[in-house]
Amino acid sequence: MIRTRSLLTQSAATGLAALALVFSLGGSALAASQASGHAARAATQAPVPAGVTFHKLTLIHGWASSQPIYTTGDPSVGISNGIVYLSGSLHQSSGSNNEFAVLPAAYRPNHFLYLPIYTLSDGEGSLQINPDGRVYLFGGGNTQGYSSLAGVSYPLTAGPLKLTPINGWTSAQGTDGTGNPSAAISNGVVRLSGSVYQPSGTNNEFAILPTAYRPSHYLYIPIYADNGAEGSLEVSPSGGLFLFGNSATEGFSSLAGVSYPLTLGSKSLTLLNGWASSQGSDGTGNPGVAVSNGVVRLVGSLHSSGSNNKFAVLPKGDRPTHFLYLPIYTNGGSEGSLDIRPNGAMLIIGSPGFAFSSLAGVSFPLGS
Repeated sequence: MIRTRSLLTQSAATGLAALALVFSLGGSALAASQASGHAARAATQAPVPAGVTFHKLTLIHGWASSQPIYTTGDPSVGISNGIVYLSGSLHQSSGSNNEFAVLPAAYRPNHFLYLPIYTLSDGEGSLQINPDGRVYLFGGGNTQGYSSLAGVSYPLTAGPLKLTPINGWTSAQGTDGTGNPSAAISNGVVRLSGSVYQPSGTNNEFAILPTAYRPSHYLYIPIYADNGAEGSLEVSPSGGLFLFGNSATEGFSSLAGVSYPLTLGSKSLTLLNGWASSQGSDGTGNPGVAVSNGVVRLVGSLHSSGSNNKFAVLPKGDRPTHFLYLPIYTNGGSEGSLDIRPNGAMLIIGSPGFAFSSLAGVSFPLGS
């Protein structure tokens, strides 16, 4: 199982080699954004009021902002209504230390947090946030080459509802200090926290949500699993919580950063280029967008039989200030990537995403 000490001693690829990767991105989503950067910025709407006031992080150990290269924002942190939000992107120009910043006291969680993030060439990386404020990135050269903090958020304290693990699952708090599995509701948004593992049994249902916490449709959300592996969380309308990822999720599954609205977005997204809703076949809701308290939330799922990865354009008032890259759940539990641009264009990256892409759990503050 994952242990905090094992993460802190992982070796990293050479920093300079990773930086070289930044300038040879090939066919990744970042390369596509860089190629169309001038056109996208020209079409960007006037800046919108920020939903969260962000403050730049002081980077350490050779880490640097990727904003000058990709217009993805400086690494920053903000807080609103007890929820901490990260934003921006970074790379490591020299060195090999995984620690890239120390959060000020006001932004520190009360448990260890582990979350999945987007990295170079549409890879998956891992973000670790310690109670003492130290923040780490793991994933080798891809993470050092480029790491996105877009969409990362977490509550300062665990939710008041303690989830009761079932089917051999148990809390990992005692061994990892990651908090007991719990949930909270605020302003119509459910947030999960804590972590679990399964020392016995094979049933992947680990808890059942009370009625008030249940979504209106099936949700599929990527999570951090043992040693940074891809894991998947399914939240069912009947309240069942399921984890997928075989031995990795059984070894350790983090619920940190998981959030979803109880009802679907108030605005439907107009799908383009042959993309269609997967609601009819999967019961996951039609793609939509909602904004509340300055935070944009996407919902629903979609698929396409075509080859154009641009599936929709966000309304002007719902668009980010910078290019955003976020991990999403795609077909078969693989982790795909979502590219959201300042002109509102949204693209699915990765071939499994054409078969099925879930927008559940995707959110970002206005001004990101």
